Amino acid sequence: NVSSFTASGRKAEENAASVSRSCAYGRHVSGEICAAFDLDDLLSAPPPSLNTLQCFSPVLKDEGNRKMFYLAAQHIFPILSETYFPSREKMTNLTFRLNMLEPVVLEMSIGSVAEWSLLRQYSPAVEEIRCKSAMRLIRLVRNGLQHQQTAGAVSDATLIGMMGLCWRPAKCCPHSRGPLRGLFRSIGIDHLGVRENLAHYEFAEEHWAAFLYCLKMRGGIGNIDLHGGSESFTLADNVNAAVTGKAPTIGLCKPFQEILQMWLPQVRPHLTEVAAFPVDNDFKELLLDLRLCCQEIEEYAIRVKKLGDTNSTGMVVPYQNIVQHRLMSWRRRDNNGNSNSSSADIVEEIWRAAILVFTLGVTFPLPRADPLANAAADLGRAMRSSSTVKDQSRPFLFWAAMLGAIATGAAGSSAPAGEGTDSTKLYRFFLDQIRRLRGELGLTTWDAAKATLKTFVWLDRACDEGAWKVWTQSLRPSQAVVGKHATA
Repeated sequence: NVSSFTASGRKAEENAASVSRSCAYGRHVSGEICAAFDLDDLLSAPPPSLNTLQCFSPVLKDEGNRKMFYLAAQHIFPILSETYFPSREKMTNLTFRLNMLEPVVLEMSIGSVAEWSLLRQYSPAVEEIRCKSAMRLIRLVRNGLQHQQTAGAVSDATLIGMMGLCWRPAKCCPHSRGPLRGLFRSIGIDHLGVRENLAHYEFAEEHWAAFLYCLKMRGGIGNIDLHGGSESFTLADNVNAAVTGKAPTIGLCKPFQEILQMWLPQVRPHLTEVAAFPVDNDFKELLLDLRLCCQEIEEYAIRVKKLGDTNSTGMVVPYQNIVQHRLMSWRRRDNNGNSNSSSADIVEEIWRAAILVFTLGVTFPLPRADPLANAAADLGRAMRSSSTVKDQSRPFLFWAAMLGAIATGAAGSSAPAGEGTDSTKLYRFFLDQIRRLRGELGLTTWDAAKATLKTFVWLDRACDEGAWKVWTQSLRPSQAVVGKHATA
């Protein structure tokens, strides 16, 4: 894409040298001003306050760049995370200062928002801004890599720039594959953590390999000290892992590690609260963290509904990414329906696949259908071997089958019997499992069924409506539905 704008690129290349020379002065001025600057002052002021951005960086003397940065401050900075750990500093102000002090990060913000805008509506002016920003970013990264030859290690800012150059548009259109989340209901968190944008892209393998090599030379993500930079690595890595179905390759950033090791043990409920899960204690810790994530999402949804406050995200973004990273990193037991697999192995694989379905449908949704569909297919393969599982695991299997049916329900609930795609056949498989397990467990009412489901991991806002539809379809024609209707 950049090569198609060579004329703009050459001009940007010529101007980049003068911009780079003024960056030292810009950093000095920005450092003094940013120390006392609150980003909320900028966001709460009328649009003419855009002109005040000119004093922070030479790049922001351009009106188009200022508009892109203002959009980033409005829409991107607040959804990265609300608080930086361990300092507990407000993330929006910290990210703003980082943009002003590091030209690479500023170019990443401008270019990312330009890409985000182009996804929604094409504009030649915005395309020009994106290409010029990309050329400046390439120059800054090149200079950083040249400096590495004498310094011995790549700087944090250069690594952030390399990460930005790794992305390319996805080969398939994410929105072209039908319903995005089956019968799971959207609860207004799709935009948090910039997943809504990142899922439209994929890593270029050669660039990604170069980035990983330089990150390894830097000592890994644990040595990234640039506030807000390491979080962006984990966010991007988690999205890529969820899209590809592979384990994350980078690791958890230091702020998220701080939360996992110091914060979560203090607020995590006792393991007895997830005693219903037939899994070991490590699994149960992850389940408790997922429940905490659901509580944070519920509180965020209430704040949005009552106060209209979409920026006070609490711990939603850190919890989302910690849970998703641990889940995607978990050992995977691919039994492929092998009858020789032990009952414990089968339960573990059903658990892993069911929780992945839940996160992709509820806590870590993506704007594309294939990750959730692939997770549901994994769950179906694992459950076909569930005949060897002990009787005490039947409530767990009922919950897993319900999640699978919700994930595939949009494709399968309206298809005529005997017809349909693999998704409709998979939906009918889950529906048959629900019918069987409902009878074995003696679940005759929706209230009883929901009580069983809530024993595990459940979020009413996202799951109740779809589960009710699945439940009513699982009833035999001669049976009447007893119990109250679910309220989503």
